[in-house]
Amino acid sequence: MKVAIGIGAAAAAAALAIWMSARPPASAKASTSAKATADKTAGKPDAAKASTSAKATADKTAGEPMSQAKPVPQTTSKSVLTEDEQGRVARALASGRMEMPANMTVLRGHTGPLPGPRDPTPALAPTGPVGTAVIEARPQFSWTERPGATRYSIAVFDERFREVAKSGPLKTTTWTPRQNLPRGRVLAWQVTAVSRDETIISPSPSQPKARFVVLEAAEVARLVKERARLATEPIALGLVLVKAGLFAEADSVFQTALTDERYDRSQVRALLARLRAR
Repeated sequence: MKVAIGIGAAAAAAALAIWMSARPPASAKASTSAKATADKTAGKPDAAKASTSAKATADKTAGEPMSQAKPVPQTTSKSVLTEDEQGRVARALASGRMEMPANMTVLRGHTGPLPGPRDPTPALAPTGPVGTAVIEARPQFSWTERPGATRYSIAVFDERFREVAKSGPLKTTTWTPRQNLPRGRVLAWQVTAVSRDETIISPSPSQPKARFVVLEAAEVARLVKERARLATEPIALGLVLVKAGLFAEADSVFQTALTDERYDRSQVRALLARLRAR
């Protein structure tokens, strides 16, 4: 093999040497070319003919409208969406509808026997997570402020109303558990506000429960991959997030589609309105 390569290299070098030796020196070639050009210009009609042709070409080019110019070919990147996903996006945009989680009815909550007294004029309410899925096993809980409250506390329950997490006394309107909450189970939570004259719990038994679900680890891993794959397809990604119950994330993704020229803004706004009215 080495011998063959050596012979090939030697042959190439010899051919290059012959080609170089056959070429006239640069100065001589330039001189000959200049002399031939001078002779044609001085005594032959070829120069005038070439000049006339060049002028005609220039005049034609100057007079052509820009619309007749040869178009520059455009390159388009291949869509990452499957045919099924493309159809799903088209149907969602046309109808303003999207597939909700299978447990959406449960997440919305309903009146149930969570403990605590009723509050006829509640000024305290959970704000999140409510009626949604979350990725983190230690989500941040938040609620509205109760006028006059000196401290708050949070209690989280499973489907059988067993307490799975509880905060200590809190001075703020947010709380993050120190331990992981169970994944794949619909949970409900209440906030208690204590003031000098009263103790109020929200939601009260007459109000819909504040429910949420912590997604399974396998589902979270799948969504991470989908987010990466659909990074340039906001509608398709938003539909995936909606189906998983990640409504806040889906809302944010749909909003980016409002500035994407591929989509009709009125259709994207219809999807957002539908999502927010779920």
